[in-house]
Amino acid sequence: MEKMIDMTIWELISILLEEKNMTIYDLVKAVRPVSPSAVYGLRKGTTKNPRFTTMVKITEALDVSLDVFADCKM
Repeated sequence: MEKMIDMTIWELISILLEEKNMTIYDLVKAVRPVSPSAVYGLRKGTTKNPRFTTMVKITEALDVSLDVFADCKM
């Protein structure tokens, strides 16, 4: 995977989704009970600081460590 510095959270999620052959819909289903609007907010860029619990659910769904997102810009 390429260097994640200067990537937004959503840019990195997009790469991970592609690597896992998942769609945003798959991700939304996998992160329940996180609301779909939380995921779509990341995609649209309207959510700049997602909740910790949201990011934990996303990392679990994508099977990556939370540390992967440490260098992402908000």
